[in-house]
Amino acid sequence: MNAIAQTTELDQFENHLFQGKEQWKAHPQYENGELIEYKVFFMDVEYDPICVTIDPDGMVTMPDDEHTHVTMDSDMLFKLAEIAAEICDDE
Repeated sequence: MNAIAQTTELDQFENHLFQGKEQWKAHPQYENGELIEYKVFFMDVEYDPICVTIDPDGMVTMPDDEHTHVTMDSDMLFKLAEIAAEICDDE
């Protein structure tokens, strides 16, 4: 299998895991028309699918039900921090 086919299959697999939601993008969640939080989807270093929530004040909540731990490198941590900071700036 060539690299392009593997990438396409991997992209399709990740798309399925995240129900079509784009990775590393803040997806707003509303309840009764009011913004309650954002969800950010990504694959951690160990290639586990992760969904974190970020409240409108930029507080990040890591998952506590699906995984006993989340493994991220420094680039991932900075990326998540940048997303949280953007949410704070927008509010």
